[in-house]
Amino acid sequence: MFKSKYRIPSNDKIILYLGRVHESKGIDLLVDSFKEIAKKRNDVKLVIAGPDDGFLSRLIDSVELSDINDSVIFTGYISHEYKLAALRDATVSVTPKFTGFPVTFLESCICGTPIVTTNAGDYLDWVKNAGYIVNYDKRQMAQALTRILDDPSLKRTLGENARNLAE
Repeated sequence: MFKSKYRIPSNDKIILYLGRVHESKGIDLLVDSFKEIAKKRNDVKLVIAGPDDGFLSRLIDSVELSDINDSVIFTGYISHEYKLAALRDATVSVTPKFTGFPVTFLESCICGTPIVTTNAGDYLDWVKNAGYIVNYDKRQMAQALTRILDDPSLKRTLGENARNLAE
């Protein structure tokens, strides 16, 4: 449902950021990590879904300067229905930086979508059972994302762990 709405080929993989588009969220690190991934493969899309909170234009400029426009989708605000569809269609959900307990982590787990985050901001130990917690570094994030993108059985195992955590 999500892939068809945004015209993403069914075989393409999705790296999903879901939340406010604000400088404090570390989305620029995600875009920089994705640049590394996009150099090596053309079967993956970066989807940034959420309302602009003052940082969208800088992200768009970064994407355009890197010539990865065809691989990055900015959806803006999406309804609850499409949010869950995006999480179900996503290969991996990424929240580079957070404070507290992101509801998107719980929603990702419910949908069986692995999580990648960093050690910047708050720390939730249980996340490592549902994905990866890496240093706040574009190469480490790109490596964690690539592991999940390249290994369907790893994605499945992390997704099952995530779903079990939610239950």
